[in-house]
Amino acid sequence: MIDTLAFNYRKQLFAYDPSHVKGLSNPLTKAQIKTNNIKMNAYEMKLFLNTILLMNGDLIDEFDSVYKFLITFIKIVDIVMYEEFSDDILNELRALIVDHHTFYTTGFKEKLKPKHHFMVHYVNCIKELGPLKFLWCFRFEGKHAEFKKYANNITSRKNIPLTLATKYCFQFCSYLFGNSFFQNDLVDCKNFSPIDLSKLEFYQNLCTKFTIGNEVLSMRYKGVLYEKNYYVKSKNTVLLILKIFFDLHNEIFLICQECKTSFSEKFQSHEVLGTNNAYYLKKIDLKSVPSKLYTLNDGKKVVRFF
Repeated sequence: MIDTLAFNYRKQLFAYDPSHVKGLSNPLTKAQIKTNNIKMNAYEMKLFLNTILLMNGDLIDEFDSVYKFLITFIKIVDIVMYEEFSDDILNELRALIVDHHTFYTTGFKEKLKPKHHFMVHYVNCIKELGPLKFLWCFRFEGKHAEFKKYANNITSRKNIPLTLATKYCFQFCSYLFGNSFFQNDLVDCKNFSPIDLSKLEFYQNLCTKFTIGNEVLSMRYKGVLYEKNYYVKSKNTVLLILKIFFDLHNEIFLICQECKTSFSEKFQSHEVLGTNNAYYLKKIDLKSVPSKLYTLNDGKKVVRFF
């Protein structure tokens, strides 16, 4: 059992990635926990789910049944967000959903809701339609927050839908005329500096003909922040970003070093144990969103990709 005050203390002081700060939810109250009525929007819940073990995993009994249920749910969310699936992964997803629903009805004594029924069809939907992350309504539902702000700021109550639609039209025109709507894929890219890759001590290990280009310390590509000393995942290998490199054709590459890692079942994260003498020149893609290195309360260094 974790004290509410201690839980909120860890939650608020957790070293979040700067790009996740906007997803911080309000502290939990005893009344919310007692009534099982925790108020969060979708983005806040997503961040909360992906960081709860990093914040409080060291306080949780690994043999606790509710903890095992949480692990099952996190695994389901992680798998559903994959972009590629094998038969083994789909079979694992089907088994996890069965375990989730079984404990939900027997452990919590709750009845399944319609959204639980939808989960039963996840595997078939993936087989028929492909990765579910390309079909979800997450970004569309995110637009609700904007209209809620409009509704709180207007005083007209005669025709609220028309007022909201008109206000949004003005906002959209502002985007268009302000050139903030049509942005390049690459933004917030600063501090260019020339670099000669051939002078790197590990250049021979990169297996590339590239030598001259430009280096940046950080950049935002298609809304995703890439920084030096962040980590990316390539299949089952965790890579440390050493340099962000542009060739003469403005193609973007990451110069990475392979890490020694061990997957922690308790924290559902990769514990970083060191680095190997293996280097890669990896063309940038969005299959693995970069992660910062998190230091847990017990001193372990981990990365979690979400």
